[in-house]
Amino acid sequence: MLRSRLEGVCIEPTLVFGPRDRGLNRILTFARRSGIVPLVGAGDEQHQPVFVDDVAALVRRTLPSTAPEGAFAIGGPERLSMRDLVHRALTAADVRARIVSVPERLARTGAALLERLPGEVLTVSTIDFIREDFVADVGPTLRAFPLSLTSLEQGFRTYLPSS
Repeated sequence: MLRSRLEGVCIEPTLVFGPRDRGLNRILTFARRSGIVPLVGAGDEQHQPVFVDDVAALVRRTLPSTAPEGAFAIGGPERLSMRDLVHRALTAADVRARIVSVPERLARTGAALLERLPGEVLTVSTIDFIREDFVADVGPTLRAFPLSLTSLEQGFRTYLPSS
């Protein structure tokens, strides 16, 4: 929350997806090349992916001087597990790949070894990040800024090649 006497707006998005995101697109690229998608644990982390255009629409609506101030969380209209999110992304991109669960202990051990290599392949911090839920209470944001949130499939249709 903003703790200042200055006017301000803070936008707190969940997992943002779109044509140039570095999350789902990286997963799809890896899946195309390898035929697998490793998930840490069961892939039961909860996500509420928000389309990049919806975040941009919210930012535009906060610009007028008459706009509400404060912190505004934004997420997409659907909550789903990481496993479901990856499955839907693979389906939308028409990528045939197997989703494989990797035990968390094994993933952490591998990450600890890989983070010693040059470049950032995988780190223990990345494992911590991956294991977090990314959801938001969008009710207050939608009351302050009426928006129509884009579903996962609608967003995918704007930039993934159709099957």
